[in-house]
Amino acid sequence: MRYSIGSKFLRVAGVAIATLATCVSASAAESYRLVAGDSVQLMYSGLGAPIELTIDINGQVRVVNVGGVTIAGLTMDEAEKKLEKDIIESGMFIEPIVSLQLMLYAPVMVAGDVAHPGRFDFTAGMTVASALALSGGSELAGISRYELQSTRSDLEAKLKTLNLQIATAVADMARYQAVLDGKDEVVLSDELMAAIPAKDAVDISAIVTKSNEILSSEAVQEAELMAVWAEEIAAIEQQIVLFGDRIEVQKEIVASAASDLENSRDLQNRGLQTTTRLVAAEQRDADARSKVIELESARILATQSVADAKAQQSTYRTTRVTEALNKLKDDQVKVDTLTLDYTSALEQLAMLTSGSISALLRSDAVELNYVIQGPRADRIAKEDITEETELLPGDTLIVYLEGRDLAPVVATSN
Repeated sequence: MRYSIGSKFLRVAGVAIATLATCVSASAAESYRLVAGDSVQLMYSGLGAPIELTIDINGQVRVVNVGGVTIAGLTMDEAEKKLEKDIIESGMFIEPIVSLQLMLYAPVMVAGDVAHPGRFDFTAGMTVASALALSGGSELAGISRYELQSTRSDLEAKLKTLNLQIATAVADMARYQAVLDGKDEVVLSDELMAAIPAKDAVDISAIVTKSNEILSSEAVQEAELMAVWAEEIAAIEQQIVLFGDRIEVQKEIVASAASDLENSRDLQNRGLQTTTRLVAAEQRDADARSKVIELESARILATQSVADAKAQQSTYRTTRVTEALNKLKDDQVKVDTLTLDYTSALEQLAMLTSGSISALLRSDAVELNYVIQGPRADRIAKEDITEETELLPGDTLIVYLEGRDLAPVVATSN
């Protein structure tokens, strides 16, 4: 079985550096006492069919029309009496006949330095050894020379990947800085170059070339957008000029229509013109004035369109700068995170390379230790727990690796 680096070798290696740097069976005379997680079957007079209940974390079972009844810590006989008492107090029955049967024990939890921590069904006679087997064994078990070599290869590949990711992120930072500075070329500063752990292991020139291509493409896109906006603004400004010219012409028409209307009214007053001709003159005057208003409105709308186009230009530039700032910050965090991962992987590789794991594989280097937690955890001292120690329902078995007192060894990187 292959184990992941994080869950096995590196956990064990950590123990190597650190070191090189209540469960007996209840007596036959003692009855089993219920714990949270146990399932019981309850039957009492008047109930149509038995009901199955699970003791909750508070040590209670919920009974309809009765409520929560605390039975954790009680024997089966004591629990029956407690249920009978609470049913009577609820007023449901005067003398109920209560029957309680244990259906399923609370599961056992296995945690810590095991291959597959989790919950496991309790079985009679379950020991620390059997629970350890159910959880896949300790993380120390099964380490082979092949797995060590495989882990070393995985770490070396991880270092190469992280180094490339750092170099790429650094080049992106240089590109965003070029945007902020208004430059048309990506240049890696000495500070950015220093952030790349293994400069000779990546083709920095190719990465920078790619960043320059992206920067150039973005610049072309921006130039095209600006050209479109500039053309649109120029066209609308020309329309504004034309609207001004048409308004001046229309004002002359208004003046002429007003003069005609004044003459018509004079003729009308002297009885030399019909009412129909006067109405026609008034209509021409009104139309001429209305046309001026329409042209003025159109010029205002065109002026607003110019303002909108210029606002779009400004917003685009502002957005690009804001995005560059945000990306620059994000990539700085990314580089910092990748650098931490790189350093961690380098330390892990150093541990494998230095032989610390080989020392750990000696039978006298590391031992397994156990802790039992649960409702009866105080029944046995930690130092008395062995693989033969029996577990009880509801127990949590914590397994951990601990080094013996050996001479400290400092791991160094080759």
